[in-house]
Amino acid sequence: MLRIPRHSLRNLAMPISPAKDLRALFEIVRALREIRPDIVATHSAKAGLLGRAAAALLGVPAGFTPHGRSISDRISASRGKIFRLLDRIAARFRGRIINACAVVR
Repeated sequence: MLRIPRHSLRNLAMPISPAKDLRALFEIVRALREIRPDIVATHSAKAGLLGRAAAALLGVPAGFTPHGRSISDRISASRGKIFRLLDRIAARFRGRIINACAVVR
C-alpha cells in the first residue's frame, strides 16, 4: 500500500485570524521543507492563499484550483476587500490558477 505523508496543521482553521493564519503559514513552510515537493497543489480559499505563499517563500511552483466561491463571499465586506487583495497578490506567485467551473458573477 502506498503511504502518503500526512501533516496536521494546528493553526489552519476558520475563521480568519491574522495571528493563527501567520502561524499556519509557518507550519506549512516547515511541512514543505520536510516533504520537499516538486509542486504544491492548493484548493480552498484560505489554505490556497497560505499554501501558495509558503510555496513562493521556498521557491516551489504552486497550482491553485478554487472549488466553489471565494471565502470573501462569506465574510464582511471590509475583510472581503482585504482577502481579495491578498488573493490577487497570491495569484502572482510562481504557479497557475486552474478553474474547475464557470465563473458566476
